[in-house]
Amino acid sequence: MIAPHPDDEVIGAAGLIARLRRHGARVRVAVVTDGAASHRGSRQWPRARLVAARQRESLHALRRLGIVAGDVSFLNLPDGQLPSIPGRCYRALRRQVARCRDLDLIVGPACDDDHPDHRAVAAAVARCPGGAGRLTYRVWPPRPDRSGPAWRIAVPGGVPVKRSLIHVYRTQLGAVSDDPAGFTIARHELAAFARPVERYRPGSR
Repeated sequence: MIAPHPDDEVIGAAGLIARLRRHGARVRVAVVTDGAASHRGSRQWPRARLVAARQRESLHALRRLGIVAGDVSFLNLPDGQLPSIPGRCYRALRRQVARCRDLDLIVGPACDDDHPDHRAVAAAVARCPGGAGRLTYRVWPPRPDRSGPAWRIAVPGGVPVKRSLIHVYRTQLGAVSDDPAGFTIARHELAAFARPVERYRPGSR
């Protein structure tokens, strides 16, 4: 499972992760960026504190889904800058994929996601060699994705469980209050992200 930012792993694939773990599958998660761009103007949350908090949030949410910390990798590429460093992004993901010798499925962002970092990760994943199956999820824009054929996964526990997992990411829900230009998940975005059914499309390889 590949997440461009800390929180995309739950927004994009919490249901899939939960179901795979219930069937005994090992799930590894790679978080590509450091997440530091969400609140650049905060003095109370300088970069090091924000990055550490966002990593803790990911680890906490993933632990609730049955993922141990040893199966979570933070690649720490610069948040918001992936389109300008495509080679570095590709090399980091290629190394990550190569470490997983028993890999049979790669889940990552869709190539038509509205976020530039997500599209950059999608392009890098598409270049990674290997015979593993590929599935993609879309986070932005926060509305149902009805394009093309898809595989649907119901989130165990439905909306309440998905919402509670997203609420783990407090830094993205108003905990950082001293940066007027900082990012906060809006109410309508949270409602869309907490949908009870996740939708995946086949990915290219």
